[in-house]
Amino acid sequence: MDLNPQTLAAIAAGVCVVCANVPYVWATWRRQVRPNRATWFIYLTVGIVGCASMAAGGARETLVVPLLYAVGACAIFTLSLRHGEGGWSRLDQTCLATALASLVLWGLTGDSRVAVVLTAVADLAGTIPTIVKSWRDPTGEPRVSWAFYALGGALAVGSAPTWDITNVVYPASILIGCLAVNVGLWRRH
Repeated sequence: MDLNPQTLAAIAAGVCVVCANVPYVWATWRRQVRPNRATWFIYLTVGIVGCASMAAGGARETLVVPLLYAVGACAIFTLSLRHGEGGWSRLDQTCLATALASLVLWGLTGDSRVAVVLTAVADLAGTIPTIVKSWRDPTGEPRVSWAFYALGGALAVGSAPTWDITNVVYPASILIGCLAVNVGLWRRH
């Protein structure tokens, strides 16, 4: 393995995502937080599709973060079925429909670059219920986890060997969504 700056950024991004997932899963298990089911279902679905489309487009270093996000989303979504909230409000349904439409459009185009862009759109749509939740109830999500998710997204963008659609768009959407959640969680009342 060549330990160039992009590889080091990818490794650091992966560590950040693990540092975000572990306390989030633990807090959910202990019923200290109640993840939004729609968000984590979308993250799980989109994460799998995002990883597949990035890999099909040739991404390697930047795949670390989306892959670890998908693993964490699987655990958190599973726990949210028992310990979560939401999933069927009008907002949740709209976000689920947007994410589904993005995935269907990707299937129709068959182009991995289009898939990466649509995956980013679906991911951001999935984040909206949690952004709203973070503004309504800043104590309802683990702040440290979301800070690590954002840092992981920033490092994933920095790990891109080339600045193109395949390598940058999906990690950038993760960063943008996580920053939006963080604004709600860290704002002063």
